[in-house]
Parts: sequence; structure tokens; C-alpha cells
Amino acid sequence: MAIAIRPLGQATTGAWDAFVEAHPDGTFFHRATWSRIIEQAFGHRTLYVYAERDGAITGVLPLAQVKTLLFGNTLISVPFCVYGGPLAVDPETTAALSAHAASLLQRTGASAVEFRYRGPAGGISGGGISSGGDLAPLLAMSTTSAGSAQMPKPSWPATVPPISASTVPRAMAGTSPAATWQHGRPADPATVGAIPATTGGTADDNEPNVAADRSVHSLTDMNDNFAASGWLTRPDLYVTFRKPIEADHDKNLKAIPRKQRAMVRKGIQNSLHSVVNRDVRQLHGIYAESVRNLGTPVFSRRYFALLAEVFADDCDILTVLDGDNPIAAVMNFYFRDEVLPYYGGGTKLARQRAANDFMYWEVMRRAADRGCRLFDFGRSKLGTGAFDFKKNWGFVPEHLCYRYKLAPGASIPDHNPLNPKYRLFIAGWKRLPLAVANAIGPSIVRGLG
Repeated sequence: MAIAIRPLGQATTGAWDAFVEAHPDGTFFHRATWSRIIEQAFGHRTLYVYAERDGAITGVLPLAQVKTLLFGNTLISVPFCVYGGPLAVDPETTAALSAHAASLLQRTGASAVEFRYRGPAGGISGGGISSGGDLAPLLAMSTTSAGSAQMPKPSWPATVPPISASTVPRAMAGTSPAATWQHGRPADPATVGAIPATTGGTADDNEPNVAADRSVHSLTDMNDNFAASGWLTRPDLYVTFRKPIEADHDKNLKAIPRKQRAMVRKGIQNSLHSVVNRDVRQLHGIYAESVRNLGTPVFSRRYFALLAEVFADDCDILTVLDGDNPIAAVMNFYFRDEVLPYYGGGTKLARQRAANDFMYWEVMRRAADRGCRLFDFGRSKLGTGAFDFKKNWGFVPEHLCYRYKLAPGASIPDHNPLNPKYRLFIAGWKRLPLAVANAIGPSIVRGLG
């Protein structure tokens, strides 16, 4: 039976999220609720669709149109999120969802479609998905019972055999890269960004990660194929940092390289302590000061409040106190066995007191107690202080291979602080009074996506 592309509706939200939860490449940012957040917090049009065949969901595509006078018109999966792109159970569904997104270029007048895939080469270097493996339950998901979809939850991390000629599904053999780019599973969380065994778990020697090097090479090899199929990549901009954690706090602390571990202990020696709550106002105050100092427009407090409301128990806020004084805070997301510290910042005093170092240690410690076994430090731009900070924790950077389909004559969007044309803007923004930056920042940042 032919694949039908249908818009996400309230009645199919349950089935959508169950599909994402069960899919090996699913992320927190593929969840259907982001559609509501993007619409209500930023006023953007969302174009979330799913693929259906024989009454079952075979793929989902979270997509939104980010259109402003200042930054143009782009279709992004997913804006304001570090990961995205379509999820599917077979190459036919991938092709259908990708073709649908490409068709929206002309219909919406957008200059580009951006798929924010997490894994290099769509995860192909990390392993493959066999048609009878982890995705088999997804094929049985009916959209008629979407509101109360009951899916067998896989055990995370799911085990998928490495890709080879014998494990690639027959349907994928001989297909174009455009039809197969996302059907490899990301590297198993037990080895993603892992410290080499020769370091004895302390990472003091910071030895190179051979698997990570291979993934970069395979990424380069795939770029020519993506370009030939009409999708472009830009692997030179963003990386992500992901690493397994243990239930044992002592093991997690010893896995941090020596110099960074000393900074964590400095925060402890400074008698800093943390609390977990849902104080959006306090978080936003600290975050706003932090990003202003970096020359970046701030999100609205309403956006943070909406995140806390919508994601409920899958979201919390950790605040670091120096006595009774809050000096650093971060909003964390939880998905399966992963923790993602996402929006965080500190005051000027935070750096002197090692509060940022202590804060992320506290996130890790509390997440381990919660049952999380993978710490996702999130996306950073190459050549930035955030990149160096995360690498100092012993995390191995993994290139994010975002994909772009461009309208005729368009170029890959380049709205990032490293772009030289924003240099003067950033320098001027740092000098703004905080109240002024907070007032005009949200109207600017909504166009950055």
C-alpha cells in the first residue's frame, strides 16, 4: 500500500510520541509537544507530518517555518533544538518525508530546508537497523488508537548490530544516499564519546578516540554522495558531546580529567550547594545576564515557563547557591535514560566561585541517582569557549551533520556568532543595559531558530 503523508493532529500525538520513544534514533526534540511550544512561544508556523501505511505510522517529520524580516525564511527540523530530521522505519518512508519537505520550499517561499541530524552520515557509522530488529514493533503501531498508544518500551541502550553488507536491510541495498542517510543507528550509548580504556577511566591522558576519528572520515566520504542527491552538509560548524555515566558517583568524578575535576572540587570546597525546583523567574534572570555578557539576545521568560509546563516531570531546573545567593542555574531535559542540560548560565561571580563546574557536576550526580546513564552536554560551535569547556570534561566531540536542501540561488543559512557580519552587533549587544537587552532580545532571537 502507498505511503500517505498526514499532518499531526491532537488525536495522533500519543502515537507520534510512542513512535519517537521506541525509535533508536529518536530524541527529546522529536517529541510532538515541540509543535505547540514553537507556535505559542515564537509564533512560527509548524508543519509536523507523519507517514502512514496500512494504518500504521512508519515515520515522523517535525518541521517548522521560521520566517522573519531580519533573518529570512527557513524550514527547520527542529528550530530552537539541537537535533531533528525525519525518523522512519524504512527507506521508502524516508524518501517520502524528505520529498514532502523539499516540496514545501516552493509552497512556502522558504530558501532552505534544514534537517538537524545528530549522527554522522545519518548514524551510518554507528551501526545499522535490521528490518527485524528494534524497529519491528513500530510497524505495528496503529494511528487509530493514537491517543492511548501502548508500545513495548525497548531497553535502552538498544543493541543493534554494526552495519555490514550482511546486516543492511534488503530494501536499503542499492538505494541512493538520500533514501538511506538516517537509517543507521547512532553509536551505542555504551561507547559514544567514551574515554579510551587505556586511560584507566580517569581520562587524564586525554588520548585520541579512534572510533570518533573514523566517524569524521566516514562523514567526509558521505558528503559527496549527499551533494549528488541534492542535499548539502556543513560538518565544520557544530559538534555534540555525549558520554555514558555510571550509577556510582565516585566513578563519574574520576572519569573527569584531572584539571577539570579540580574545578569541581573547588566548587565543593567553596561550600556551594544546589537545589532543584521549577523557579523559571530565577533561571531566566541568571540566564539573561549570562547571554547578554556573551553578546547574544535572550529568549523570553514565557518560553522557559512553557517548557517547564509542557514537559513537566521530563524537565527541571537546577540552581547553584553561594550561601543564599543564586549564582548559576540550568534547565535540564530528560529522555529515556539521558539527561540534557540545555539552557544554563551564571553570574559574574559564578566564574570566581567555580559555580558552573559545580553546577554540571550536580546535574550529573542527580541524574545518575534518577537512573540516567547518558549525559548529553549538547551542541557547541567549533572554536568557541563552550567547545573547550565541554572537551575539558573528557567528552569526545562528535560532528553534527546537518543536511540542507536549498531553493535555486540560495545558500546554507549562517546565523551564528562566528559569522563575521555579526561581529559589531555582538560587541554592541554586550554593552546594552540588561533591562534593554531583555526587552528587545526575544523579538530578535525568534528569527534565529
